[in-house]
Amino acid sequence: MHVKSILFIFLLLLFWCNKSFSQQSRFEFGLHAGLNLNTARGNAYTLPKPDNLLGVHFGFDVDYKLSERFKLKAMPQLDVNGWAFRSLFFEGIPPDTVMQKGSAVTRLVYLNLPMTLNYSFGDKIEYNFGVGVFGGLLLDEKLIINQKIAPGVVIVRSSEDTDNYKRINFGLSISAGAKFPISERLKLNIGILNNLGLANINRTGGSIKTNALSAILGVVLQPK
Repeated sequence: MHVKSILFIFLLLLFWCNKSFSQQSRFEFGLHAGLNLNTARGNAYTLPKPDNLLGVHFGFDVDYKLSERFKLKAMPQLDVNGWAFRSLFFEGIPPDTVMQKGSAVTRLVYLNLPMTLNYSFGDKIEYNFGVGVFGGLLLDEKLIINQKIAPGVVIVRSSEDTDNYKRINFGLSISAGAKFPISERLKLNIGILNNLGLANINRTGGSIKTNALSAILGVVLQPK
């Protein structure tokens, strides 16, 4: 599924939220985006522990107020997750037989849905902490190999094959953040979200589990 299709779906859902929640004061909804600090764990690799990989995310969020302090929060979002090995050695390309330095990067694009129960407090500035679960659907996978064959000369190879990884991921979500009032109905949302994968996403033997720590920046609208 292409990114343009995902954006179109997000816009349709936002329009539906605006129409559906306009008469419901218990709801808030907004847009958010930011950076992911990704890594992986498991026994599928005989190499050292994978290095971190930066990614991005964007999506929207819906809050439903259960009481004065508690809210249910859903955050459908497109996530670029993955991991990297940056200190590898490859066999030289003939006729060169000398081992050559390089790296391997795995990028996974997920449509994730974190859902958390949030505790909120504060008067003018609303602080919140949340715990819950997330589910993810793998949309795209790419392996990128960079091999340095000579000073200043790097060969880049890439392959796309979602058969290497299972399409479903799930795990625990933990969040913290704050909402700063901009106007009577509009708020600035700043926070962090950690999605700790519990599912083994590897198809080919051994386990691989994801982890993504996200920095979030967004805006939240309180309907009348």
